[in-house]
This record gives sequence, structure tokens and C-alpha cells, in this order.
Amino acid sequence: MHLGVLTRADNKGTDVVVELAERGVAGWQLAFAGVGAPSPAGAISHNRFLAAGELVAVVEASTSTLLPYRFASQSGVIVLAQALGSVPIATRVGGLPEQIEDGVTGLLLPQGAGADELAEALRRLDGPEATAMAAKGQATAWDRHADFARAVRGLL
Repeated sequence: MHLGVLTRADNKGTDVVVELAERGVAGWQLAFAGVGAPSPAGAISHNRFLAAGELVAVVEASTSTLLPYRFASQSGVIVLAQALGSVPIATRVGGLPEQIEDGVTGLLLPQGAGADELAEALRRLDGPEATAMAAKGQATAWDRHADFARAVRGLL
């Protein structure tokens, strides 16, 4: 899953996720959600604003949320993903490393990571490690960001 307002996707690394979707990763189907979402072959695209309940359902159904940002001070998407049990995979930019404990509550990639690094990170999530990270991330989101997590839960 790659989501957000994707009309200004240069900072969000959407091009990297598009490249990954076009190549494909065995056992994974990629999805894009939000205004400006691209529609690469083989990917699911929700190119529109998603109502709160639909957004929650889409993120909750995803195993991982891909955030190869080139620039970010922080990301509400990380907390949303964690609160809903989707493992965030993000780059080490801005304050993102403060939101993800690498290998515990998500995965952190080097700044400028490309499609190869994202594919390798997804392959790491093919086993029980993903379940453990999702559970720990969810607990962390509720512990550190209870008000935000409650608001998300309220959308259900």
C-alpha cells in the first residue's frame, strides 16, 4: 500500500513504488490510494479521496505501507498504518526514524532507497516477522499516540 495525496508525489517516492509495481514482487500485489494515485499495470489504484471508513478498511487490509519519502519531518501515515496493523516501510529521512523502531515496529531503509530495497523489505515480511512487527507497531501506536489511534478507531 502506498497512500496519501499523491499529486505531489516527488517527495513521497511514488515513482519508486510505481517502478516496484511494474516489476512486480512475487506474492505481493501493490495498491495506491489517494488523489493522484497512479495506475501501473497489475496494481490496484484508488485515485480519489477515500471516505474515512474506506481508508481504514484499505489500510487495515494491507500487510505493509510503503513510505519511501525523500523528505518528511514526520508522517501521520506511519501512525495510521501501525494503529491498523500494517507494517510501515519507510526511508530514514526527517523524523521518521523516531516513529519506527527498525525491525521491531516497521522497517527503515536508507534515504534514497529504490525499488530493489523496497522489494527486499517486502520479502522480509513474508514470514512470522511481519506478524510480530504488526502487533508491536499496533501496541506502540496505541501507547504513544492514543488520541490519534482512538480517532482512527472511531472511524470504524
